[in-house]
Amino acid sequence: MSSTAPVTPASASAPPDRVLAGREGSVEGRRFRIDVVQLVRRDRFVNLTFTLALTAGDGWLVHNAFSAVPQANPTIDGVYLVDTVNAKKHLVALDSAGGCVCSRTKDLSLNPGDTAVFSATFAAPPEGVKSLDVHIPHAGTLADVPLS
Repeated sequence: MSSTAPVTPASASAPPDRVLAGREGSVEGRRFRIDVVQLVRRDRFVNLTFTLALTAGDGWLVHNAFSAVPQANPTIDGVYLVDTVNAKKHLVALDSAGGCVCSRTKDLSLNPGDTAVFSATFAAPPEGVKSLDVHIPHAGTLADVPLS
């Protein structure tokens, strides 16, 4: 069984964390806002949490928008971290069955004003690294997001 969790629209605009970085993005005529609300080191891993708020356009079936490649059971495995200090790209961690340790987006439908919360787990960079670049498909790269 995969350790990925389904994503559903959230009633709040973000988890109780503060916004570390944000930017606008668009896909297929729909505009959205991405806010990174958590980038936390936990032992040998880094947990990323971000929100997506649909700001303009018709309803959106998110499906493969954040997948590395189109797939029947889409996830946000297209998201990655960049450690610019050590010139390393960190892909989403995989569980023992080969599935990503990240949110799934199959059947996730958003209407303007809806917000969804996503999470992904990555291997941690060396201890001295204090920030990472976060790349999210269709939104681009959010540079120097502080790692706590």
